[in-house]
Amino acid sequence: MKRVLLIDNDIFFGKMCANSFVNNKINIVFARDINKGIEKYETEKDIKLIIIDSSLINDRISKFIEEKKKGDIEIFVLNSGINFSKEDIKEMGIENFIEKSLITTDKLSELIKEQLNS
Repeated sequence: MKRVLLIDNDIFFGKMCANSFVNNKINIVFARDINKGIEKYETEKDIKLIIIDSSLINDRISKFIEEKKKGDIEIFVLNSGINFSKEDIKEMGIENFIEKSLITTDKLSELIKEQLNS
């Protein structure tokens, strides 16, 4: 089963996502920072999509970008208005940039299901 890794330190948002994802039969793994996210990615099986809050991006994201270049995963960045613009994210090789304050968890679930089924 394909899984999603959500890297976000916003507990409230994480709980809302968890409820929506469970209702939409999306298997999710959580991490509260990029280091824990890398650990989870290396130990959990079948992670095909990584969603990361822009405020948590640092140079360690290169690990995920390398995996993306191999075609092993896809990455979505949730813009929380901190650190990076859409152009910055595109320069990293990440096309999926989502405004965190504008998306509902149900819409996010739809985007995830589309990505996992493609």
